Amino acid sequence: MCHFLNIHNNHKIIRIEDEEELKKENMSIEDCIKDFDENRNRIEKLKKKIENEIKEINKLYDKANKEVTESYKLKHEKLIKEENEIKGKLKIEVAKIKEDLK
Repeated sequence: MCHFLNIHNNHKIIRIEDEEELKKENMSIEDCIKDFDENRNRIEKLKKKIENEIKEINKLYDKANKEVTESYKLKHEKLIKEENEIKGKLKIEVAKIKEDLK
């Protein structure tokens, strides 16, 4: 049958392993080249599909990362605000206790 060795700069290198087998199956070198081209086109389509899927995954990742970052930022700000409120209340309580002790 046809055995495709290499693709280089769109040149096809084809080795026919058994010409008698080709004749039995009514295949010609042109048929091998056609099969080769069909397989190459199919592979190119799959490659583009995979590249597009990777782009979509990256977009989803970026979106999720942005949402997580924004959520973290908001929670962090909220915790800092709560911490400052607690510190303020503690200062007032400490001042009251000091006053009471005097």
